[in-house]
Amino acid sequence: MVRFEIKKIFSRAGGKLALLLLFIILVIVSVFAVRYVDYTDENGNNTYGFQAVRLLRERKSEWSGYLTEDVFAAVIKENAAIEATPEAKSKDFHENNKAYAKKQGFSDIRDIINSSLSSFREYNYYLIDGANVDDSKYVYQRRISTLQEWLNSDEAKDRYSASQKEFFLEKYQELDTPLYYEDADGWKALLEYSQTIIMLTMLILSFLVCGIFSGEYQLKADAVFFSTAEGRRKGIRAKMLAGLVMITIVYWGMVIIYSLVVLGILGTSGWNCPIQTSLYGWKSLYNITFFEDYLGSSAFISKTMVFCTSVWPRVTQFHSDHT
Repeated sequence: MVRFEIKKIFSRAGGKLALLLLFIILVIVSVFAVRYVDYTDENGNNTYGFQAVRLLRERKSEWSGYLTEDVFAAVIKENAAIEATPEAKSKDFHENNKAYAKKQGFSDIRDIINSSLSSFREYNYYLIDGANVDDSKYVYQRRISTLQEWLNSDEAKDRYSASQKEFFLEKYQELDTPLYYEDADGWKALLEYSQTIIMLTMLILSFLVCGIFSGEYQLKADAVFFSTAEGRRKGIRAKMLAGLVMITIVYWGMVIIYSLVVLGILGTSGWNCPIQTSLYGWKSLYNITFFEDYLGSSAFISKTMVFCTSVWPRVTQFHSDHT
């Protein structure tokens, strides 16, 4: 009966349209995710696709390793040398692009230094341009001190309790340093658009599921279906189970295919690096890797499935009592 109910869902015009929409969403979101990575060559021209991924990975791999004080100092020196070039000082945007091309290899580390120099609630892309080598000694310390300063500010002093503030600081202090860095553009792109594909998938699935019980009413077969003992008991359970099976297969199918496409093109390097090696994760309380972040963001649907399973017997009983 479960197989029959699943066939009924996708045999309707609405079911076929939903599958088509899911395919279109998968293609569009995957394209946006892949285009997340771009590369600027020495002539200031931007490129996308496989070549951009390969070239940018080669540049960033030169800076792979532990982000020590010496690495931060080297980035500050290299950035200062590039900023002193005629291309960087030019008012022509294309010439500026040529200067930017020289910074791509250490752009992630540059973001980290900028984040450490900025206050907790702000980010300034150009702060590193005025930094000196001594600032490299305090990158990790400033991550903690800027949080502490913000928690003690008028903006946040009444927002959290003393125990909460202490917890935040403890989580910051638990981060193991120096951080290990590798190019993780594949995971950053994957995470950037994963919420979009998850939300759109769940939206379409909700329309598919809502039609499971309405089919009999539309066909005027509800009086026959729900008048029998088996219809009230096995029939309703089969419909509920068909909905759960359909949601599980379609949802994880979309997530897995999307992940394989994006990571297959952009690469899986950096999976074991802390999310704090990225701009969006530098101030995060969660000391996790990109792979752990991906698992957490993808598996939230499991909680929804647990909820559905918990209310299933009640829904079954409700239909049995009212039919």
